[in-house]
Amino acid sequence: MPSERAKTKNELRDLGFRERLDKLSHEISQMKAALVYHLPPDRKKAALAWKDLQLASKEVSAKWSGPSALEEIRAQRDK
Repeated sequence: MPSERAKTKNELRDLGFRERLDKLSHEISQMKAALVYHLPPDRKKAALAWKDLQLASKEVSAKWSGPSALEEIRAQRDK
């Protein structure tokens, strides 16, 4: 059975490891964000996403039975 002192030393070492791991995880996420920001955009993917958004918008508009967007904005301003 480990002594109380050895147990405390192990806990401190584990805490240091966790802190280093947290710092590394944070640095990796920052590097990933920087990399994504600097990559050239995929034009085909962007065009397809825009086309999908336009189709979805038309479908939603066709099924919409609530107030118009303009009426909703006016109602929100009146609040």
